[in-house]
Amino acid sequence: MSELMMRRHQLGERVSVDYTGKTILIIVKREMLKLRTTLRAVLFVLVSFASLQANALQVGDTAPAFKRPDIYDATRTLDFARSRGRVVYLDFWASWCGPCRSSLPALNRLYQQLKPEGFQIVAVNLDEDRAEALAFLQQNPVSYPVVTDQGPLAEQFGVLGMPSGFLIDRAGKIRHIHLGFRIGDEARLKRHILQLLQGEK
Repeated sequence: MSELMMRRHQLGERVSVDYTGKTILIIVKREMLKLRTTLRAVLFVLVSFASLQANALQVGDTAPAFKRPDIYDATRTLDFARSRGRVVYLDFWASWCGPCRSSLPALNRLYQQLKPEGFQIVAVNLDEDRAEALAFLQQNPVSYPVVTDQGPLAEQFGVLGMPSGFLIDRAGKIRHIHLGFRIGDEARLKRHILQLLQGEK
């Protein structure tokens, strides 16, 4: 190989290495930018979660009054204030919630059993697509009122997961908060409901 070709070859290697180094640097910078963006998003979620948790309603708080449209007929509105004087279980759910496939039928059984004693359930659906909620209800029908909400009511109550239930006494006070749903929860929840129906504190 001639000296000129060797110099060109060496120059080419240096250029190639230099170019590769710049490429790696660019890739590293891009990944760092992505990481910063991800960390900011995570931080935002954590701050939002902490804020929501701090503002969440607690046991002993008075449940706020609200009006929401019926999921089957938007021209009809449920006025929650009219539930005062009854023991009410306010259930937040969504069609994409796995445990809700068990909780809704279980709650419907409780409603059928305890309705004559003054027990009421109001379900609040948080689906963005009403059609998905209706399809879910067709597979898991309930006989208690179901209303829709796009988030404000869930934020007001401080809902942190699905399903979330708030057991409210006859005076409108939150007496029990139930997060999630597993086998055995139905019996435990029934005990809480019966205590309130029987006037125990």
